Parts: sequence; C-alpha cells; structure tokens
Amino acid sequence: ITDAGTQFLAANQFAVDAALTRMQEVSARHGGGPAPQIIRAMENLKTALRLRVGRGPLSSEELQSIAATIDAAALSIEKT
Repeated sequence: ITDAGTQFLAANQFAVDAALTRMQEVSARHGGGPAPQIIRAMENLKTALRLRVGRGPLSSEELQSIAATIDAAALSIEKT
C-alpha cells in the first residue's frame, strides 16, 4: 500500500471499520462463505450451459431464449 493509501485509510477509519464489521457479520451468518445452496445452483447453471454449448451451435432463437432466461434470473435475484 502506498503512503497516500495509508493516509486515506487512516482519514476514513470509521468507514473502513464499518465496512469490515459488515463483512464479518455476513461471513458469520453464512459460515464463513457463501451458502452451499447458492454454490450448488451456480455450478448447476455453469454445467447446463457448458453441456448445451457442447452439443453444437445455437440458433438465434436459442441464444435469445437462454440469454433472456439468465437475465430474468438475475433480475429476480437482484430483487431478493
């Protein structure tokens, strides 16, 4: 870390401490890491996409459908 960075952190110690406290609280609620259900679901999505792409080229309609499905899931997660 640079001298300027050290000075910035010192000048903003209250905000730094608050952010670290929030991160520790979230980590403690989830056992120190992301919830296993979320990790499993993310891996399932990656696997499904990898398998589908591996079957061959996607048509324009298929590409749009997959993108729309992922976008809808992302919006739903953001609202949670």
